Amino acid sequence: MNAIIWREIKVTFSSIFGAVSHFATPVFMILLFATALSGNIGKIAMADSQVSYIEFFAPGLFGYMTFFLFGTSFSFLSLDSRTGILSVIAMSKASLTGYFWGKYIFQFCLTLIKILLIMMIAVILAKNLPEVTLFNSAIFIITLILGAGIWFSLGMIGGIYLPREDVRAVVITLVSLPLTFASSMYYGIDRMPAVIRWIALINPLTYICNLFRGCYLNNLPADYLLQLLILFIVTIVALSFALFSLSKVKL
Repeated sequence: MNAIIWREIKVTFSSIFGAVSHFATPVFMILLFATALSGNIGKIAMADSQVSYIEFFAPGLFGYMTFFLFGTSFSFLSLDSRTGILSVIAMSKASLTGYFWGKYIFQFCLTLIKILLIMMIAVILAKNLPEVTLFNSAIFIITLILGAGIWFSLGMIGGIYLPREDVRAVVITLVSLPLTFASSMYYGIDRMPAVIRWIALINPLTYICNLFRGCYLNNLPADYLLQLLILFIVTIVALSFALFSLSKVKL
């Protein structure tokens, strides 16, 4: 597993362009998208307080960073399978389980760094430092572990069963747009049409964004334990299926 983590570090940061590309999307989204909309939308009501759209959107972007792992793991598993990396790992002292966890640990750490960068930019733009508590920080990390686990596992499953490059691109596009817009990433689900709201309620990204937003704004939803439980169950199911599927993959 350590070798897998080291390989991921070398591949990701082998060039300046490669390293910067991982951070370009979230930085541009918070700088351009959120800033542009904040002037039009103004303040958003959150319980008994009013927050700027930047403060509302930043935690949604945290959630999107976990969802980003779906496409990432989908892509690199297909690539590693086609280039024979999985076969080499299976024949070495390493295991495919170690491959999975090595990839996950690295991607989790990289996602955490992205989130901290987004948070720093959001604080500067909103000119408001979030109230940090030990409890909120713990819920934040648990949410990140579960959220990253869900989307990483689902991406792995997609890469195993849909290895073709053309199919992969179509699936990622068709999944990404509906799930991001039918979630609480950009706006509260109470503003959605009834049909879209039902999709949002079965979308794990909704609960991930809700919990991140509650932690960031020190205003956790009343049913945060239920939302954590839902994420935990989905994580266990997705993780178990991913590991089972990886053990049965044809090398």
